[in-house]
Amino acid sequence: MAQAETAIVSRVREFLRRLNQICPIETGVLFGSCTTGRRGKDSDIDLAIFSREANERNRLALTALFLKESAYLKLDIQPLVFPYEDYISENNEFVTTEIKNKGILVLG
Repeated sequence: MAQAETAIVSRVREFLRRLNQICPIETGVLFGSCTTGRRGKDSDIDLAIFSREANERNRLALTALFLKESAYLKLDIQPLVFPYEDYISENNEFVTTEIKNKGILVLG
């Protein structure tokens, strides 16, 4: 992993530690352009966050809260919150193909 990506992973882990004080986080996975080598200077950082506390009723509210927290680190992190069940099951095709198969595990 290049030095820039190592720095991003370090800051993302700091972000996840901060979020863990708000809501328990089981797993965090970087995905998208920062894991495929296509990341440009203006690219955001796609981060899948899996929590046992997340469900279909509150996941958008948690995403909004986590997005607000990302301003603290001055990183353009785009958090996507999923129920932890989506990570451990094979029922969510996007999670399986794009996140689990192509992503970089940073927590969990």
